[in-house]
Amino acid sequence: MKQKNIILNSNKKGFTLIELMIVIAIVGILAAVAMVMYSGARDRGYITEAKEPLMRVVQEEENYKAEHGAYPPNGTHKDYLPFFGGNGTSGSGSASVHVGEYDVAFAVNTSTAFTVRATPSASGKMAHKKYGWMEINQNMIKQYYDNDTSSTKSGWPYE
Repeated sequence: MKQKNIILNSNKKGFTLIELMIVIAIVGILAAVAMVMYSGARDRGYITEAKEPLMRVVQEEENYKAEHGAYPPNGTHKDYLPFFGGNGTSGSGSASVHVGEYDVAFAVNTSTAFTVRATPSASGKMAHKKYGWMEINQNMIKQYYDNDTSSTKSGWPYE
């Protein structure tokens, strides 16, 4: 009888192996969920960062048109818009401007129309993600390329 009392009265401290494994599994699941959420938030941030310069170029185009009655001459939009470093002289603007993880350039630029496009930088963090380029034209029509479905879709991601 004395032997039983010794076993029952002993104070065991610590965790069992099963308890530790359960805690480690829960922490691992939480970490995986957090990484996925962080990655999605980071990508949304990069996309948002690319939208601002597109809207800025549209504003500069419309300001130019309001002052001169038309968009800049064919193929010279970059030379007239401050965003591209243009000052109104031929060859003064850059063909493309790097913004965050995107390169912003004109896809179309005539005296009656324009389309400006933000394309993921080739070596950037958005290069092989779901969303490809985003663009906007003189009519404020927004489009983007969905790499998952290999198709063009209207609007912009996360709008």
